[in-house]
Amino acid sequence: MVNQTISPPTLSGPPVSRWWGCFPELRRDTLGFLLRCHAYGDVVKLPMGLVLELFLRQRDAAMYVLNHPADVRHVLVTNQDNYRKAPVPPVESRIFGQGVLHTEGETHHRQRRLFLPFFHGNHVTAYTNLITGKAHDIVGQWQDGTTVNIEHEMAHLTLSVIWRLLFGRDVESEAEPIREAIMVGQSLIKLQYDSLLASFTPLWVPTKLHRRFTRGHRSLEAIIHGMIEERRLAPHQNDDVLALLLAARDPEGRPLSDDEIRDELVTFLLAGHETTANALTWTWFLLSQFRSIRERITCELNEVLGDRLPTAADMPRLRYTKMVWEESLRLYPPAWSLHTRVAHAEDRLPSGAALPPRAWVFISPWSLHRMRAGSRIPTDLILSGFRKKQSGPAHRSATSRSVPADVGVSESPLQSWKVC
Repeated sequence: MVNQTISPPTLSGPPVSRWWGCFPELRRDTLGFLLRCHAYGDVVKLPMGLVLELFLRQRDAAMYVLNHPADVRHVLVTNQDNYRKAPVPPVESRIFGQGVLHTEGETHHRQRRLFLPFFHGNHVTAYTNLITGKAHDIVGQWQDGTTVNIEHEMAHLTLSVIWRLLFGRDVESEAEPIREAIMVGQSLIKLQYDSLLASFTPLWVPTKLHRRFTRGHRSLEAIIHGMIEERRLAPHQNDDVLALLLAARDPEGRPLSDDEIRDELVTFLLAGHETTANALTWTWFLLSQFRSIRERITCELNEVLGDRLPTAADMPRLRYTKMVWEESLRLYPPAWSLHTRVAHAEDRLPSGAALPPRAWVFISPWSLHRMRAGSRIPTDLILSGFRKKQSGPAHRSATSRSVPADVGVSESPLQSWKVC
């Protein structure tokens, strides 16, 4: 009798260092290396090197890059219980604590259920005036003929919005120390991802970056804990995230501790602020490259809005603006990679590949959005696709793969609110 069992395909990837694995290439040219991985199929095996094998006590330790949306959906949604989130650098754990982005299982689902009402329905509609008002104020400060640092301005805009949503008041004089703390924290997180030595160096070692981080982190902690204490001592009706957290109860009916509230507030502050600012910045960049698209958006805005600010009721009529925004998110997703997962047990993916136990699974929306039918989309075609937004959205489904829309099952409710 013939055995009908189909063996999983042998997985391969580009050449890497025997000692340090794929990490030197990822550090040297992260996005370029991911594009080169496209030539090796839907699942690419990247050995992590002898050093990591010794550290992890795991033979043949490897990272597996997923290049097919069905496999991504399988790992993040369909079979998510087989995967846990990989450890993060020490400074990232210190910053985010046990906020919703870094928890798992029932704790994560409980946190999501707590926040979901705040990011849907009437709540989102109520944010419109806040968001458009803040944007109008910032644009009103710009002068014709001057050069604007759009990245800085978008960071200022999104910080002013998220701070108001979290705490019910304007950021005011606290803005600069908060931005400094966020910037230094991001720099140190990146350094610890890039360098094994940096991730093992304790924060009490007085490097220049460590000292800046400690000062900024303490300043941000003092501001947030001060507002938690102030609200506990003088409670009043507020429609903000802090009020939601103070009113929340755990499954045993106990209120959240100050540290639990702090973790959620910092998570929303950093995740909601940075990602939205990045998305807006890249959108302005793309619009600066394509005059015809910029003119068509202007025409639609003039036709729908005239001289007034937009409201939530205008969104269905701003079809072309929404198309351009979505295409910008596809080309330059605010999070170029997702949290790495580690497999508990062997798993057969929809593409046919088999992942071994303890496999490290890497997913990059930026890379995935540059794939089509097993091959990479050339850069000139990607940009021409943005230009083709003038004629409709058909290009997206015809040329590219996208992260499945339902992967948010195991992600943060922030995902539904990044159109700040």
